[in-house]
Amino acid sequence: MPRRLLWPLCLALISVTPLVACGGGSSGGTSLVVQDANGQPDVVDGDVATGDTTAANDDAVADTVTADTGPGDPDAVVADDEAAFQAALALYDAAQFNPAITAFEAFMGDFPDSARVDNAAYLIARSHFELGELTVARDGFSSFMSTYPASSLLDDAHYYLGRSHYELLAFTQAVQTWEAFLAAQYPTTPYDDNVRYFLGRSQYAMGAFAQAIARFDEVIAMSASSFRDASLWWAGRSEYEAAALVGQPGTYYAKADAYFETLFADYPGAVYEDNARYYYGMTRYQMGEWDLAVTRLDDVRTRFSDSIYYDNAWYFLARAHFQAGRFAEAFSELDAFSTTFPASSYLDNAVYWAGRAKYELGAWSDALPWFQRVTADFTASAYLDNAWLYVVRCDVQLQQCTAAAAALAAMTAAVPGSPLIATATQEVGGC
Repeated sequence: MPRRLLWPLCLALISVTPLVACGGGSSGGTSLVVQDANGQPDVVDGDVATGDTTAANDDAVADTVTADTGPGDPDAVVADDEAAFQAALALYDAAQFNPAITAFEAFMGDFPDSARVDNAAYLIARSHFELGELTVARDGFSSFMSTYPASSLLDDAHYYLGRSHYELLAFTQAVQTWEAFLAAQYPTTPYDDNVRYFLGRSQYAMGAFAQAIARFDEVIAMSASSFRDASLWWAGRSEYEAAALVGQPGTYYAKADAYFETLFADYPGAVYEDNARYYYGMTRYQMGEWDLAVTRLDDVRTRFSDSIYYDNAWYFLARAHFQAGRFAEAFSELDAFSTTFPASSYLDNAVYWAGRAKYELGAWSDALPWFQRVTADFTASAYLDNAWLYVVRCDVQLQQCTAAAAALAAMTAAVPGSPLIATATQEVGGC
C-alpha cells in the first residue's frame, strides 16, 4: 500500500461526485520530536516528547470517505446548499482553515436540515485540529460523535478524537478512545492500522512497553500498512526501554535487534533508519560488547551526520573505547567531540571522560585541566563531584599536596553532601 495522502485532493473528488465529503484524512498537525534527556551520565537518552523527526511517516490516510447523505434523492440537494458547502470545502482544501471554519459554521446556520450538515460539523473540528487548536478540536469531535451517531464519518471523528488526546499528551484518554474504536468494529474503516499504531505510541509514552509491543506487532503483521516501518522502529525501541526494567536484559536487547534488522531489510533507506541504527549500536553497548558497539555507532556517525542521534552516537562510541581499555582512542574521540559539539547535552560528560582517559594513561598533568573545566563550567553536571575527586587525585599524583588540600576544601564547599568527599579526604591525608 502506498503512503496515504493528507487532506488535499478532496475538492477534485467532490467535483466529480457531488455527495462525497472530505473525511478520514490525516493530520499535518504538530509532531513532537524525539529528543534525548541527557542529564544523567550513565543513563542513555530518554524521550522528553512523544513524536519524532518523521511526522510525514506517522500519519496519512486518504480523504475519500463518502458523505452521509441521509434519506432522500441525492439529486434533490438544493443548489444553494451544495454551492455553499463546496465553497467552504474549497477553503479547507486550500488549507485556509480559519475562513473554512467561518464558512462551515455559516453553512450549518443557513442549511440546518442539509444532508451535508454532519460533514460540515466534522470539518470544523478537523480545521481546528489542523490549526493545532487541539482542545477545541477534541471537544468538536466528541460533540460530533454524540450528535451524529449514524454518520458515515463517525469512525473519522472517533479516530481524531483519539489523535486530539494524543497530541495533548493525554495518553490515558487516547488509549481509552482508541480501544473503544477497535471495540466498535467499524466496517471498512481506513483507520485500523493507524489506531493500533498510535495505541502503541501512547502505551510507549506511558511506559507500558509490553502492551505497546503487542500493538506494534499487530501493525507489523499488516504487510501493506504504511505504518509498518514505524512500528518496527518503535517495537525495537520498546524492547530496548523494557530491558532497563529487568534483571536479565539480554533477551530484550536481542529482540530489539531483530526488529531493527527487519526494518533495515524491508525498508532500506527508511526515514527511521538513523534512529534504529543508533539503538542497534546501543543494545551492544548496554551488553558490554564494546567492539560491536563501536562498529555500529561509527556507522551512524559516518552515514547520518544530520541525525538527531549524531552526537549521541559519537559520544557512546568514545565511551565504548574507554570501556574496552582503549584510552588513547577514547581521548581522541572525546577531544574531537568536545570541539565538534559545543552545545551538546553530552558535553560535560565528554569533558569528564576525556580527563579520565588521560588519567588512566598516567598523564595526570594533562588530565587535570579537563577535570577543572568540569568544576568551573558545568556546576550542574552529574559528574561534578567525580570531577572534583579527580582534581584532588591529579594533584596527589603530581605530589602537589597544597593544591590537593585546596581542591578538597573547594570540593567540600561545592558538593557538601557528596559521598566522594570521604575518599578525597583520605587521599589528601596520604599525600
